[in-house]
Amino acid sequence: MSKVLSKTKSVGLNFALLLCICIGFMQCNTHSVSPDPKVSRELTPAERTLVQSDNKFGLKLFKEIIKEEKDKNVFISPLSVSMALGMTYQRRQWRNSRGDAKNP
Repeated sequence: MSKVLSKTKSVGLNFALLLCICIGFMQCNTHSVSPDPKVSRELTPAERTLVQSDNKFGLKLFKEIIKEEKDKNVFISPLSVSMALGMTYQRRQWRNSRGDAKNP
């Protein structure tokens, strides 16, 4: 009885794997999409500064985390951290403008 269940489980897993592979191949197409050249533009000096600052922040954050997490695989999203800090900053600015600075 257990051999039959084992074979059934194996056939089911093989079928699921084959189905996933087929779906994956169906999703691949031969048409490559190239970026529209009209969309590309030069960054303004303020945008360049922002990009450089974000890059510097991300690298510094990663270096600090690596110091604490030696011999471990570390995955972080500097963009997410930066956005969360930006939202916190904006919230604080908004509360200060309303006079709610006492209440976090």
